[in-house]
Amino acid sequence: SARLARLSLLLCHIAACQMPGSARNGEGPLLVEGSDRLQFPGLVKALAFSQGGRTLIAGGCETGGGSKLSCTRGFMSVWSVKTMAPEATFSFPKTVTAMAVSPDGANWVAGDSEGRLILSTKAAQGVSPRSFHQKGEITALAFSPNGQWVASGSVDASFPLGLLEMKTGGV
Repeated sequence: SARLARLSLLLCHIAACQMPGSARNGEGPLLVEGSDRLQFPGLVKALAFSQGGRTLIAGGCETGGGSKLSCTRGFMSVWSVKTMAPEATFSFPKTVTAMAVSPDGANWVAGDSEGRLILSTKAAQGVSPRSFHQKGEITALAFSPNGQWVASGSVDASFPLGLLEMKTGGV
């Protein structure tokens, strides 16, 4: 659909990508590159759009030292899709590995490489790290349709699937 094509092109601003089904003189997929890429200081591990697609949130890690693949700390950036301008950036001790945005767009949650959840609300004007019971990397996050629960998947074999109640913070 046209909406999916626009979203795919937006994601291509982050890095060069191949657009399936695009062809240039029958030579296969078209490689899309541009100088107007969104800036991210390292590796992108997770992406999420807000409700209505007004903002794009990218999470991952900053890289440093001699390796472009070695993470030094976690990092998130929030961009306005309309203006392609950054709205906020956040740093964390560990790599952001998963993200989800609540159905009403008021909250987002990120998971890190050590099993922590990072919660934010628009009203809080910042990020409030919150400890979680999983001890392994968070690999997947999803809000319930009513926004009251967050499901988290982890590589922790003793606790691979968790549910967090947003209102109380209880598991």
